[in-house]
Amino acid sequence: NILPDSNAAPAIQSQRKELEKHMRADSLEQKLLQRPKAAELMKEGILDEDPTSPVKE
Repeated sequence: NILPDSNAAPAIQSQRKELEKHMRADSLEQKLLQRPKAAELMKEGILDEDPTSPVKE
């Protein structure tokens, strides 16, 4: 995992690695935007209370 398995020039390898990094970040961002909100999970019985609400003492 130290040296990439590629016959491409080092400059291209660097660009490829950067592109893959950005693609993973974009994919993660899309998945986070698509996940259900806390209210929806509470309605379905998955959550008991909203985890973003203030702590009750």
